[in-house]
Amino acid sequence: MQYRKLTRMVAVPALALTMVATPAMAATAQADAAAVKRMSKSCSKPKGKKFNISFSPGKQSTTFYFNNHCSHKSYIKVRTYTTGKPNYTTKCIRVNAKTKGKKKVWHVGGRWDRTQLVKC
Repeated sequence: MQYRKLTRMVAVPALALTMVATPAMAATAQADAAAVKRMSKSCSKPKGKKFNISFSPGKQSTTFYFNNHCSHKSYIKVRTYTTGKPNYTTKCIRVNAKTKGKKKVWHVGGRWDRTQLVKC
């Protein structure tokens, strides 16, 4: 009889802890998903296709995920602010035609500022 009481005393607080932790984890997952930014640009050839990117700026780096449906090269221009002179640095990512992949851009000592889908 003593064993059953002990089992209930251990099982109930563990269940309560699980129920409390689950909403907090779900809120964190939603915040992470909300931070993702998406951009797209129409292709000049073929008509109706797009160049798509998605990224989530981090503290030290940003990973860009891209999918180029165009039959020509496309570019991602990334600008980060820094503490030194000049005040910002610009990096250019060239994506070949009909390519899907990812590229990590480090911005240690600075912060992500702007991303554009223009030729660099």
